[in-house]
Amino acid sequence: MKRSVLLIGIIVMVCLGCNQNEQQAFKEQQVLAEQGNYWAKYELWQAYSKGKYQVTKDQNKADELLADLVQDVYLVSFEPAGDFNPQTPEELLENFNDASPLRSAKESIGGASFFRTKVIDNQLVGSFLTDDTTALKNDIMNNPLLHFLSIEKMTPELFVEYENSIQETINK
Repeated sequence: MKRSVLLIGIIVMVCLGCNQNEQQAFKEQQVLAEQGNYWAKYELWQAYSKGKYQVTKDQNKADELLADLVQDVYLVSFEPAGDFNPQTPEELLENFNDASPLRSAKESIGGASFFRTKVIDNQLVGSFLTDDTTALKNDIMNNPLLHFLSIEKMTPELFVEYENSIQETINK
């Protein structure tokens, strides 16, 4: 009996520690978000929209953060060109990364973030979210194995759909 009580006490202490760690992480994200860090704002949006960090969901706060997240963010799409026929997201991303220095930035969305793929007409189409459409479009257009498709202004609804999308692969 004493062992059971001791074990329950230890479990409760560990769980309370987890809760405190989650609360501390949430507070740190709040501070970084106030300083303008895009990724911290994204984490807060996750907290309020999905309950991350054991935060009570609050759709109004989530919507405010989401409106801020999509400001000056664009969806850029591209497809393979020439004989390049990637079957997996990894192949397409590797080709892009070999030819472009663009990546997510430390405190902003950066040149190429949130990579996704979709199969359209049995071809893998890639996309990124970016705050630098000119650089991303140029890097795609300068890669002979990629073909630029489009730039679309990000909206809150499109962001949620995009964020929830999965990487698609061509089934062999």
